[in-house]
Amino acid sequence: MFYISHDPILISTDFTQAILYGALEVLGSGELKKLLRLPEDRYLSLSDCGVQGLSSSVCMELLNAFIGQYGLITAQGICLRIGRATFQFLRRKHPEIIFNNSVEQRMRPLEERIMNELVNLTQWLQKNLACQIGMEKEKEDWIIRMKLFEKCHPEINMISFYFFNGILQECLEWMDSRHSYKIEMLSDLMGSLSSYSISICYQSIN
Repeated sequence: MFYISHDPILISTDFTQAILYGALEVLGSGELKKLLRLPEDRYLSLSDCGVQGLSSSVCMELLNAFIGQYGLITAQGICLRIGRATFQFLRRKHPEIIFNNSVEQRMRPLEERIMNELVNLTQWLQKNLACQIGMEKEKEDWIIRMKLFEKCHPEINMISFYFFNGILQECLEWMDSRHSYKIEMLSDLMGSLSSYSISICYQSIN
């Protein structure tokens, strides 16, 4: 199954609030204000997202600031943790993002539940992100294909992958804690300036 839209959109207010929540949880208000170049006495809250949310260029500038302040490796770890916190915010505020809440859904085979949840999550993200996103099954893996900001530096793609990795890890582990999930960026697409694919597979925890 492949869900995609060609309509350019801003990152929605709902998702912007989730990103800001995740960043505040991981970095704290003081550190985040430095990265956003805001005055120290400025109070930072989720209401700062505005009515329309953020543009993709503002998010790219923030990711650039992560790399400049912390270096690429540390920025990757920060984005992974922000992604996890972002999903927790979304789960609480937008319960529709969880497809497997009902007893009927939880009784279905694991592979079917993973497929249903990933389709539901990617469709929600497609509607709320300034990117194109699709999902399909290839043999034993699920593949999520993303097209991000045009002419984006490969390092930005790399740390944005860790952000989405955090979202996916938190989602899958919350849905089913009996398995571990391996999430990888496909190596043949790592040099792309605007797109990449994410491979997901699972295994039982011994």
